[in-house]
Amino acid sequence: MLPSICSSLLIALAPQEAPPAASAALEELKGACEKTVAAKSYSFTTRRETSHSPAANGGGDGAGARGGLRATGGALADERPTEFKGEVQEGSPVRLTQGSFEVFRQGSSLVYRSGDGPWELTDSETLWVAPDADAESGGSVKGGSLLGGGERQDGDTGKKVSEKEILRRGLRRSLVQMNGLPIPHSCLAKAASSLSEVRREVTREGAAFVGTLTVAAAEELSGAARLREAATENQKPDRRVSVSGTMRVIVGAAGTVDRLEIETRSTGGVRGDAIRRFTITIAGLGTTKYEVPDEVLRRLGN
Repeated sequence: MLPSICSSLLIALAPQEAPPAASAALEELKGACEKTVAAKSYSFTTRRETSHSPAANGGGDGAGARGGLRATGGALADERPTEFKGEVQEGSPVRLTQGSFEVFRQGSSLVYRSGDGPWELTDSETLWVAPDADAESGGSVKGGSLLGGGERQDGDTGKKVSEKEILRRGLRRSLVQMNGLPIPHSCLAKAASSLSEVRREVTREGAAFVGTLTVAAAEELSGAARLREAATENQKPDRRVSVSGTMRVIVGAAGTVDRLEIETRSTGGVRGDAIRRFTITIAGLGTTKYEVPDEVLRRLGN
């Protein structure tokens, strides 16, 4: 739900003893953020890309890695990029889609369905109490080969996996990824307070504001913070992860934010070194409209 953030922006985006150039950049970024969220509604497209070190994925040659990995030696291996579409309007839950899969997200609650199936309710805690090993990574079944009869062989265990299990893992993966997607207005509300060493660049697309993410922001956007919470819930050792990152905010000729580019780098995680990228393109400012089904509102308690 689109929050009222004007007052929080005035505080969070206030420059703290910044040099004149940085101070001016922060003020301009603040104005673009305020103008963007003032539109009350918008649509967006998010491209999510993740790379992991091959050592964490079953070998240096990539042969036993999760589906879509393409690397050899010590290079990072790319998982298949995923793309999501989203819509936001004031007073409504956020609508997210990936193909025929549809999710309405409000706070920590998610109501979802696949195709014309029934609406189901889940929440962040349920998704992360016992996460699948594959869910956050993007692999529905690790490596493996297709078998007859709607089955697939798991690349790690060699066991046959049913078509139903493949679909279940795919559904869970999409839910976990949608639950962790950064929503543009939330990012914009925290943008300048989450960045240091902000500088302004001029590009063919407009002004670009680039800065280094704070540790807290990098942990949130990389998923490290959620994984740590899940480890605590599952009573597993808290493996400390070192995370850093950058954010690039593109402001167009209209003075509103057109695109966000977020990159985080993690080292020491259970899956080895990782890079995560979100490219979020914003459109339909003030003109986006959508209906929320009554069943969705009922399940959300609205």
